[in-house]
Amino acid sequence: MAYRIYWTNLENDKRKIKSQKLRFIQMKCAQQVDAVDSGYYVMKYMHDVVTVYNEYKDNLSEGYVQREIPYSDEELQETREQWAKYFKDNYLMDAGE
Repeated sequence: MAYRIYWTNLENDKRKIKSQKLRFIQMKCAQQVDAVDSGYYVMKYMHDVVTVYNEYKDNLSEGYVQREIPYSDEELQETREQWAKYFKDNYLMDAGE
């Protein structure tokens, strides 16, 4: 399955937003093997795309590594831990307060 990433090239002029055409990139992503981890697959994929986009700026197709093999248990566990830390740090009150 391929996902499409859309973006516009604004070239420092926000007035051109309406006149810019969208650019489509077809990207392959990891395929889940069960029905349980779909949310983690989406979060991991989104994290990968955003991270690569920030590193490579406007050239996502250069930095993103296409893959169709499933994420490893370690990769999914890292995603779970990142999400838990983010949620705890931003939404749960400290028990000591």
